[in-house]
Amino acid sequence: NNRLSENLLLTAEKFSLIASILTNGAYPQADLNESWKKVLFNQFHDIIGGCIIPAAQEYTNNLYKEVKERALSIISNSLKAISPLINTISRGSNSISIIVFNPLSWSRTDLVEVEAEIPRNWKSFTLVDPEGRVIPYQILEAREENNSLHVKFLFIAEDVPSIGYKTYTMLPGGDNANTSIQNPIKVTKEILENEYFRIEVSQKTGYVKRIFDKVNNREVISEPEEGNLLQLIEDLGDSEGFLIPHERRERMGEEEFVEEVKRMNKYFGSVWNIDTTPTIEVLEDGPVRGRVRISRVALGSTYIQEIMIYSKIRRIDFKLTVDWNERHRVLKVAFPVKIVNPRVAAETQYGYVIREPSELEQPMLRWVDISEADGNFGVAILNDSRYGYDIRDNHIVRLSILRSPTWPAYNIDKGLHEVRYSLYTHRGDESLIDMIRKGYEFNNGLIPIVEKPHEGRLGCVESFISITPENLIITAVKRAEDDGDVIIRLYETMGRKTEGEVSFNISKKIKSAYKTNLLEDEILEEVNIEQNKVKFLVGPYEIATLKVSLQ
Repeated sequence: NNRLSENLLLTAEKFSLIASILTNGAYPQADLNESWKKVLFNQFHDIIGGCIIPAAQEYTNNLYKEVKERALSIISNSLKAISPLINTISRGSNSISIIVFNPLSWSRTDLVEVEAEIPRNWKSFTLVDPEGRVIPYQILEAREENNSLHVKFLFIAEDVPSIGYKTYTMLPGGDNANTSIQNPIKVTKEILENEYFRIEVSQKTGYVKRIFDKVNNREVISEPEEGNLLQLIEDLGDSEGFLIPHERRERMGEEEFVEEVKRMNKYFGSVWNIDTTPTIEVLEDGPVRGRVRISRVALGSTYIQEIMIYSKIRRIDFKLTVDWNERHRVLKVAFPVKIVNPRVAAETQYGYVIREPSELEQPMLRWVDISEADGNFGVAILNDSRYGYDIRDNHIVRLSILRSPTWPAYNIDKGLHEVRYSLYTHRGDESLIDMIRKGYEFNNGLIPIVEKPHEGRLGCVESFISITPENLIITAVKRAEDDGDVIIRLYETMGRKTEGEVSFNISKKIKSAYKTNLLEDEILEEVNIEQNKVKFLVGPYEIATLKVSLQ
């Protein structure tokens, strides 16, 4: 809920600002501020760490629910205000447009899941991009309602512009992309394969016994070990996050306790591989996505794992659904990767940190990466909602998923949980930029809006705000706190002094622009303005804030 709330609110800020400029409408400042306050309240250390009583948990989750509903409403209203301004009639009046919005500050290719209402007399439909090329799609569900057919389907949107959109069109009849284009994905219970990977699943254990990276010609999993492995570890720690049993803590002095925390910041209990007999099913074998499900029951809990591959996306996605009923155990998912002379990098706030492989519990944000020190090959594990990992035996990356302590608060995370994580391979240090971007992409999906054909002043493909060079990432676009100016927050990712450039394409010209501090109230330096572009210097790893006034 914390990660989801942060992602949704940042997206809500960006598109509500753009919508307010394009339509001269209101910006929902009060709603956004109130929502951010709820998220920040929940980041108090006992709350976000889970060390609270059940009544407080209920209150906290209700706050997150309110934030999610409000943010989704703001995003929906903003995109529905922008969409009527887009020209969607270029393919004729007998068409349906899918406008795909990208909240991130670079052009990207990713999965889109959309539901559209089509006339019942459409026996089939063709999906085309702005250049008229036929795009493969994969139907997930079709149902009749009144005189219409509701179709939910997947497709891959390619090169959707930075903080912008790209329009796709559904046309009646024609060559169905599912049959006219060769399927690049092959899926059985034993094998998932696309143009990037060959994945082999053990029919005995249900875990991944092999991943072959076709692009880099490398084996990813260290044989004979298995990846996507679920492990339970005895957890004698407490719900405040200390892994030392509280009875032992009470006998220690402060100095001894500090040293013990440094030494014991890892799980020392017995380890069990969850090795009960799995049920393996092929759920999807289409031109867009292949998906296999592995289900099992172990002790008092149920585990469902899904493995997903795609066309045109060089990433392996996993989804873990757990009905959790354990006590004094921690759940981890392990990937033993075939890496020699390893170096570990983990994302932090607005950056990353390089570490030696360690059995200690370590923090991360969207990803942890283990690479060969010479840069020849690396494997990153992305996540959508977890913050801890460890490295065992110099090559086994383990994400921390769930805990079940009972003291001082009875917090066993009992109930249903859904966690997504992903594996991304790369070569060379320069691909670190791609890895950082993949972490953002995994946490911030493309957003589709279904629109009827109509004329509009905006083209079928647009970028409202973009930034160069590629080592700069925009994280926030919003109204200034004290006036109507635009705030752009960004950071430098690679440790280089950089001349940056932000381009604006929101129908208004730039009047002035300054770099400010994080509080937006101190002008640090004026920047250069050229043809609705702001040019400025950014120091190595700097978090920079631009304040831009539009005419």
